[in-house]
Amino acid sequence: MQTAPLCPIRLLDSPRHLSGIGFRMDDFTTSQLTNFLDIATRLDLLTGEQADDVRTVCLSQSISPEQAVVQKGLLDPIKLDIIETLKKPADVVPGYELTDVLGQGGMGVVYLARQLNLNRQVAIKTILIHRMEDQKAVSRFE
Repeated sequence: MQTAPLCPIRLLDSPRHLSGIGFRMDDFTTSQLTNFLDIATRLDLLTGEQADDVRTVCLSQSISPEQAVVQKGLLDPIKLDIIETLKKPADVVPGYELTDVLGQGGMGVVYLARQLNLNRQVAIKTILIHRMEDQKAVSRFE
């Protein structure tokens, strides 16, 4: 597999996924719950048993999976944002469809993506928003 040079930046670690924690299950369909849990288990962020437990909690307490995993202490904000990003893979970086996570570290996340106009695989390197305040970190990222 040949990858292109690193591409556009998507800022992660925003509080948007935490602000959604107040969603009730009525606002969150069963298919959205299944999609969230499928992504989390595919990325090995949750075990099958944990996913089943989250599904049970969501359905019994009428809460979103984000709220359930935070409540149970299963995922941190960065991992939640990764799942949220992969739930809408074509909407994050224009012209690219994110397909998987290649790696994650203290600076950011690298996604495997498909460049739509050339139909080729590329890597997209992202930086965490809280790292943007550190000029040394930003210069290392570039």
